[in-house]
Amino acid sequence: MNARIFIMVIIVFITSQVEAGFLFHATDQQASKRIAARDFSAAKMKAKSRFGKGVYLASSRKTALAEKPVADAVIRFNRSKYLSKSSLDLYRPSTQRLKGLCPNTSLQGKVKRGIIGPQLGRKLGRMASRRDKAIIYRSVKQPNGGKAIFIPRHVYCRHPRIVRPVK
Repeated sequence: MNARIFIMVIIVFITSQVEAGFLFHATDQQASKRIAARDFSAAKMKAKSRFGKGVYLASSRKTALAEKPVADAVIRFNRSKYLSKSSLDLYRPSTQRLKGLCPNTSLQGKVKRGIIGPQLGRKLGRMASRRDKAIIYRSVKQPNGGKAIFIPRHVYCRHPRIVRPVK
């Protein structure tokens, strides 16, 4: 019995280590083929999304599927060094950090249990775009551990190789 648990722990550890170097995007089959061939389309990015127009990725396949449960395909992307060094980590947003990023903004009711609400999210998305940054945030669908990444449209268009699909 102990050997089975040990093997399962090793499998989970190896799987998490393999996923650690990648980002994931859940979508439908048709869109996945289009994204893999021609990258994300700026025209398909929605302003009403949590952080505004941009690319939404997850740090694990599980989180990507939780964010978009109707998806039937998951695309795996390589992380770039640029993305790693130019991201704002808001996974555990503090009031002080948010006030520093968005002065003159009331934060009352805008962050609940570490989840950034859509109004504040869009402000942060615009600010990140101006600063040429991506945002690391806590997943809404997996609040106890799911990490997600938002790359503003402006940043993605300026740095199209910021994420590349794994072939």
